[in-house]
Amino acid sequence: MLNREAVNEIRAHNHARQIEDTQFWAVMNIAAATKARFVRRLLEFIGCHDETVTDSLRALGLQKAEPRGLRRLVG
Repeated sequence: MLNREAVNEIRAHNHARQIEDTQFWAVMNIAAATKARFVRRLLEFIGCHDETVTDSLRALGLQKAEPRGLRRLVG
């Protein structure tokens, strides 16, 4: 799981911005694979199970954008 500092670094890199007066964030102008990776890491950070992450990416239309192969585990 990523710590808060790592999430903030990723957020800054992906130009994520909180939508004013809401709990929601927007990630814009990035490739689909990068967006999928960002969403996956965010959901993992807040404690979502793998199945929930996969279902969320599918619902957002990002499941095919994720790179295939091994992922580096942070821990």
